[in-house]
Amino acid sequence: MNIICFHNPDEENGYLSNWYLSQFSINGIQFSSMEQYMMYKKAVCFKDDDIAKKILGSTDVARIKALGRLVRNYNDSYWSGIRQIVVYEGLLAKFKQNEDLI
Repeated sequence: MNIICFHNPDEENGYLSNWYLSQFSINGIQFSSMEQYMMYKKAVCFKDDDIAKKILGSTDVARIKALGRLVRNYNDSYWSGIRQIVVYEGLLAKFKQNEDLI
């Protein structure tokens, strides 16, 4: 089995990181990274429009992650149930729209 290790976006295989900057769009909304997409979807899921707008207004992944932790009405059980689907949809878009990453 060939194992590919990655962690930080600026390290070897960093393009696989959620923090790696790679433009893609879903439903007409432009995202700068998988982290931005996931945190945006988290905010939308829990109807926190204020945080969702702030997330879309930033490309700083550390700030985006911090904003994601501020989502109101967050329910970990519910998010755990849908997070995998959100990640799958985001990754499909990221790699289909950035073929140079493959």
